[in-house]
Amino acid sequence: KDMVYALSRKGIVYAIPTAKTAQQSGPRLQESAWFGLSSSQATISYSKVQTSDQASFSDIASGSDHLLLLSKTGDVYACANSSKGNARGQMGQRVWQHSPASNTLEAVKIEGFNNAKATAIAAGDQHSVVLAGDEVYTFGANTYGQLAFNFNAESTDVVNPTSVMVNALYPRNLQAKCLSIAAGGRNTFMVVQSEEPGKAESRRVDIWCSGT
Repeated sequence: KDMVYALSRKGIVYAIPTAKTAQQSGPRLQESAWFGLSSSQATISYSKVQTSDQASFSDIASGSDHLLLLSKTGDVYACANSSKGNARGQMGQRVWQHSPASNTLEAVKIEGFNNAKATAIAAGDQHSVVLAGDEVYTFGANTYGQLAFNFNAESTDVVNPTSVMVNALYPRNLQAKCLSIAAGGRNTFMVVQSEEPGKAESRRVDIWCSGT
């Protein structure tokens, strides 16, 4: 809501306040120059996203209060810039504590993808979508069915990454796999290819959406 996230070529993620006053009045990092031989204070306030294993990232996706990060090794991380970052389980963490504002945003690794490496990530306002292996996983708020499975009034939030039954969208004689994902607001989108085994002429591609 109040941050701009940027991914550098080196796989570093930066968080920059959108407000000019916050850029000018917030704490500023020391930036190295001349191959680390000297340093100077940054001209504006910004933060860096860090992990305990010093992961390098290839993609990012932002929700209202949380950020999903895809590492170059296929792992998925999440961090937040407010106390609401995991309020609906969108960071995939059952136990999580928000760190006070600083020049460092701590990202945590998300587990639960059956040891498959992720190839794509997407984020809605308060939910997350991950494509790992041949499966789509969703977690976070499901008040409007945005997780692509049935709404449950007794459990509107899903903390654990849960597999979306993509094959169940088609007749049993067809095989289906998700090619790409997208999300935004309270919606999730999946591009799915289906075909009858051994019959390439039956192949088709559909776009499925869920949510509002």
